[in-house]
Amino acid sequence: MAGMEESSVLLRSSTMFGAAVAAASRLREQFSDAGVTVNPTSGLARLIDDSIRFAQNPLAEVSSEKDVERAMLRGQYLDRIARAASVLLGRDDAKDHLWTLKKDALDPGDRSPSRAKDKLWELELLCLLGGRGIPAEICEPDLVVTLESGCLALACKRIYSAKNAESQLSTGVKQIEKSATPGLLAVCIDDVLPPYCIVDAQDPANAAAFLDNHNIDFLNIHHVRLAKYIASRRISGVLVSSSAPIRHPPLTGEIASSTQMTMWTTPECDLEQLKLFEDLRSSMFESGVSESWYPVMGPDW
Repeated sequence: MAGMEESSVLLRSSTMFGAAVAAASRLREQFSDAGVTVNPTSGLARLIDDSIRFAQNPLAEVSSEKDVERAMLRGQYLDRIARAASVLLGRDDAKDHLWTLKKDALDPGDRSPSRAKDKLWELELLCLLGGRGIPAEICEPDLVVTLESGCLALACKRIYSAKNAESQLSTGVKQIEKSATPGLLAVCIDDVLPPYCIVDAQDPANAAAFLDNHNIDFLNIHHVRLAKYIASRRISGVLVSSSAPIRHPPLTGEIASSTQMTMWTTPECDLEQLKLFEDLRSSMFESGVSESWYPVMGPDW
C-alpha cells in the first residue's frame, strides 16, 4: 500500500466498576439537566442499570468468569460514553446530541448499526481534539477543526461490518463535498473486531502493534478507493481508529481499554490539503499520549 502514514496510541484506560457507577451517575444527571428522558428499555438505560447492579452485588449478577469479563467491558464502555458526553456540558445544542446518544444499541458487543454509537464516535473525537488543544466545532459534515493553515472538515463514520464499509466511506466523502471545505474521513473500526474480544498482549507496545495492524489491514483493503478520493481532491486523507480491551500480561493481567489511531494519505494529495493533513497529524500525534483523556487508573475491586 503506497502512501504516508502516522500512528500513535492516544487513549488508555483501565476503568473498573467504581468508575462505571460514577459514570452512570454523571450520565443520568447530564440527561436530566438537559431535559432528555432516557427510555428504561433503551440500550443506554440497560447499560447504566446493569453496570450499577453488577457493581453493587457482582456475585448475584454473574455465574462465570466470562460473565465477569463481559460486565467489566460494559462498565468500561459506559465510562467511555460518559467521558465523551462531558464535551457537551454547557453547550446550547447539548439536548440534540444527547437525544441521539440514547437511540439504538450501545452495548460494546452489539454489531448492529446504531445512531448512538455513531454519535459516540463523533463526541469521542471532539473530546480528543479538545484535549490536544485543537479547536473543533460540531457542524457539517460532522466536525470542523481550525488549524494554523485553515479549516479541515471531518466526516465521522463508524464501520459495523466489512459489507457496509464502502457505502460508509462513500457517504462520508459526499458529506465533505457538500460542506465545501477541504476534508478528511475519520473512520472508527472498533466494531469490525469480534464482539467482546479481549486482546492478550505482552506489553502496551504489543497491544499498540495489534491495533495498528488492524487499522492498516482496513487501509489495505480499501486503499484503491481511498487513493482515488485523494487524487481527485475529494479528501485529503483518512484517520482510522480502533479500540479494544487489552490484557497484559496475557490471561492474568489487568484489562484496559486501548485505542490506536492511524492517519494516511498519498503523494497525490493536493498540496493545500496536504498542509492541512500534516497540521492535524502533528497536532494530534507529536506530543504523545493525551493524559487528560483517559488517565490510567488502578483496579478498584
